[in-house]
Amino acid sequence: MLKYLLFFSLATISVVAQSTPQQEINEQIWKRFVEAYGNQDTEAFMKIHSEKLVRNPIGYEVVRFEKYKEQNEQNFQRQKKAGVKIKIDFTFAFRTVTGSVAYEIGYYKVTSLKDGKTDYYYGMFNVILQKESGTWKILSDADTGENINEAKFNSGKNWEYVFN
Repeated sequence: MLKYLLFFSLATISVVAQSTPQQEINEQIWKRFVEAYGNQDTEAFMKIHSEKLVRNPIGYEVVRFEKYKEQNEQNFQRQKKAGVKIKIDFTFAFRTVTGSVAYEIGYYKVTSLKDGKTDYYYGMFNVILQKESGTWKILSDADTGENINEAKFNSGKNWEYVFN
C-alpha cells in the first residue's frame, strides 16, 4: 500500500511541476520584459528577443536586432539622465501556441514618472514568439499607439492570471 501511495504522490508532483507553454512564455518573456523595461536594463531587455528579430513600430522603419538594441540603449540612457522612471503593464486579447511558435495580440500601458508627474501611454502589439534552444524569444514585434486608451487596455485579460 505504501508503494502505491508513494507512486501516486510522485506522479502527482510530476504533473503539477510541469508547466504549460503559456506559463513558460509568461515566465520567460512577459515577467522578464516588465522587469527589464522597468529597470531600463538594455542587456536584460534584449535577452528576451531573438537575434533574428524583426521589429515594426507601425508607421516607422522596420529594424532588426542590433538597431533595436541601439535604440533601447539610447532611450533608457536618456530617460535615466532625465530622472524618468518607467513601468510597463500588459493585457492580452489573443494568445495561441502551436509547438515551438506562439502568436499573441495585446495592449500595453507605459507609466512614466518624473518630478511627481505621472504620464500614461497606451499601445497595441502583436508578437510572434519562437522557442530557441529551449527558451522562448520574441521573433517579431509590431505595435501602434493609434486609437488605444485605458478602456481598450482594460478590455484585455491580465497575463498573470489567464494561464496560471
